[in-house]
Amino acid sequence: MVNEESYMLTESSFSPEASVLKLHLSDENISSKFSEGIGHKRIIDYRGYEAITSFEVISIYGLNWLLIAKIDLDEVITNDFISRKEEYYSIIRKKSLDREMNFVEEIKIDNFSNEVNLDQFKRISENGNLYTHGVSTCTAVLITLPKHFSYLAHISAYDALYGGDSTDLISNMFDRIRKYEIPDYLIRELQIYVITPQIRFTQNIIEKFIDEGMFLSQIHLVKNKNASYANVYHDLSIGNIYAEWKMNTGEIRIEDLTGINDIGEIVNYIIK
Repeated sequence: MVNEESYMLTESSFSPEASVLKLHLSDENISSKFSEGIGHKRIIDYRGYEAITSFEVISIYGLNWLLIAKIDLDEVITNDFISRKEEYYSIIRKKSLDREMNFVEEIKIDNFSNEVNLDQFKRISENGNLYTHGVSTCTAVLITLPKHFSYLAHISAYDALYGGDSTDLISNMFDRIRKYEIPDYLIRELQIYVITPQIRFTQNIIEKFIDEGMFLSQIHLVKNKNASYANVYHDLSIGNIYAEWKMNTGEIRIEDLTGINDIGEIVNYIIK
């Protein structure tokens, strides 16, 4: 609920600070809604996310207040995926295999010192770095809150992700993140990279992250059908993520992963 001066009259569930009469929303968004009185709009909200809104102006004792119902577009896309996921999976697999790769030259990766072994995950903060070697039939998963912390796991076929019972690294990482790192409203800020030459059980991986409360826009599938294995490097201080691919030809190529499309973009493209 918002007043005519564009101040919130209800608390935000996305902020630990009080919002009532303190959080000022976009005058452009709010004034147009007051002018129209009732309707629907697609907007960029006060957190910077694209959202779909329904709104109506109500008058009580001579005061005009604006009631807004809002849902993130990313949530809409994820919900549509859940309701029709079988229609989406084959397209997602194909697009993630046929994606354009951003190979780079002369990148220094010999100064990474914090190695993650198979069936293990590690955490870094601020100026730390992480790397793992030999990702082939296994999977590397990087969960990062940019500029704050990152977790990197090297997941084998014995993990719950693949139907095993020796480890459950993704659940363990999220347990730690929720208990010790951030409140639930910041879970939306996490970015996830799933890296391996040809990811097995794509469906398991995507649904696992959705079950943990992620939107598709937070998940990046990094495949390379022309590689036999990957080494993964991440420097949190500057936000770099690299995959060093051993190509089937024997050539070594390094890919910068920081700008790759997320699954939400793929699904949004399919919807359009």
